[in-house]
Amino acid sequence: MDIPIVFIHQGKSAYLPVALHQARTSNPSSEIFLISDYRNIPDSFCKSIDINYYQERALRLSHSYRHFSTNQERYELLVVV
Repeated sequence: MDIPIVFIHQGKSAYLPVALHQARTSNPSSEIFLISDYRNIPDSFCKSIDINYYQERALRLSHSYRHFSTNQERYELLVVV
């Protein structure tokens, strides 16, 4: 059974292409999705989804969101500042 793999990532980093490549190598039949603001990933690795698509929804959620995480609030809400 092939399980979809989802990466959620903001910004450019050296490890992201490596992580995507490893996911593809170890799971050749799984769909891989990258929700990100980073655009320079080859389509052969994954299906890219623009994280900005979710910004309006995240901002609406922020009005009722109560923050208890040790992570930054904008990190939990996926809000690009």
